[in-house]
Amino acid sequence: MGPKFAVSSGSHIRGPHWAISSNFYFEQIGVAIETAKQVSAKGPVDLLITVPSLFSLAEIKYLRSLFDELSVGNVLNCRVRFGVVIENPRMCSLANQLTDYVEVVCFGLNDLTQNVYGVSRKSWQYVLSNYLVDSLLTNDPFLLIDTNTVLPMVKQAVQAIRLKKANIPIILCGKPASSPECIGLIQNDSNLFLCIDADDLDQVNFEVSKQKLVLEHESKLLRFDCQRLATEKFTEMAKNAR
Repeated sequence: MGPKFAVSSGSHIRGPHWAISSNFYFEQIGVAIETAKQVSAKGPVDLLITVPSLFSLAEIKYLRSLFDELSVGNVLNCRVRFGVVIENPRMCSLANQLTDYVEVVCFGLNDLTQNVYGVSRKSWQYVLSNYLVDSLLTNDPFLLIDTNTVLPMVKQAVQAIRLKKANIPIILCGKPASSPECIGLIQNDSNLFLCIDADDLDQVNFEVSKQKLVLEHESKLLRFDCQRLATEKFTEMAKNAR
């Protein structure tokens, strides 16, 4: 399947538009599925492919068609699911419609916070101290989830997804996922997960105990460093699959 978006020379377009128009997503999804098929020969595989930075249902529908075209088919011990990462308020408002196209939803809390506040994480470090001193904020929203805007937005989106299709996995990712409020969200939802850095595991375990939640850590907490360990392992497998 070829590109669906025309790109003029020297134009400045968002990452997803470039990835769609250049066939980058087509190639990446294909590599991921081929890697999953090869690894499944050694044992069961349950791979979640989640696409970030999307703004429209049209993008998601198109990427779903790519995924279906490259589908793993009836390969023993191999399951591959398609999903998206919610990183902006617009996608939160469309949460109930996402379930027509996806089997998993992630919330990228770092980028969602960035988009809500209208300031990059890199720039935030220069304004945070003044905001704290002047009592404009009580916490760093990139460390502890913003309970005034971001948390209600996530709760509303999760509720909309559950009302439409109750059983799909929902994963909260990013530094704010270690917040007590996020840990509290998983108490009554068996298919809501936290994706946390390994460095935050002790803190999260302490908070779990403090909230007196009964959790089985292997099934309720996804214990890996998303940005480093998992990415490096997958990249190596993808290279070997080529």
